[in-house]
Amino acid sequence: ECNVIAVFDGMGGETSGEIASFLASEEMDILEEQLHPDTTAEDLEKALKYYYGLFMERLENSLEDEYTVCGTTCAGVVCIQERILPFWMGDSRVYLLRDGKLTQLTKDHSLAQRKIDRGLITEADARKTPDWNTIYSYMGKYEAEFSVAAKLELCRGDRLFLCTDGISDMYGNEELEKLLQTSLQKVMAVLNRDACTKAKNASGKFDDHGALWFSGNDSTTGVSDVVSVSEWDPDDGKV
Repeated sequence: ECNVIAVFDGMGGETSGEIASFLASEEMDILEEQLHPDTTAEDLEKALKYYYGLFMERLENSLEDEYTVCGTTCAGVVCIQERILPFWMGDSRVYLLRDGKLTQLTKDHSLAQRKIDRGLITEADARKTPDWNTIYSYMGKYEAEFSVAAKLELCRGDRLFLCTDGISDMYGNEELEKLLQTSLQKVMAVLNRDACTKAKNASGKFDDHGALWFSGNDSTTGVSDVVSVSEWDPDDGKV
């Protein structure tokens, strides 16, 4: 059995962005139907192209104004028993915490990341520029394509964290690494607290989509808990 876990971040205005992210999420069932236990990165790329074509068709039919520019970013993992295949479009991210060390499994489709890759700027300096949040690929753009990372085998105790730029913008990798080493309750509490603070300071709504996934804690590996930041209840620690 193959499962897909993903986060989305709508763009192009609140209403249009919500439509795009909703449709992208709803079509995930179609993506899962294209997968099988022996799915490779190449298989996933083909499945994502099919999924994206269906998404674009539905998005065009859902917009009242054909000239409306909207879309959504996406970051996800295909879970195949104890293995995963990360995929993404835009600047939402997938992180792996293993033995206390945080690794970003995705690479932002942003102008800033292009400059970082070319050695023109450091990540710390790039965060301060408009290019940091300027993406060149997103769901809703014609001829855009998903990126797919190599298949990764999970180890006992691994933690996966999927988030949108609303969260990754608040924390550097060292800060996020330290936070994700703590308990689930503390991670969710801190993320919600900082999200509320940011929203208050910005006098607006904060996009806090995110999911924390723990691998199995016993002799097996696989999905143990998937928790959404926005759905976590601090009163009882449950979704």
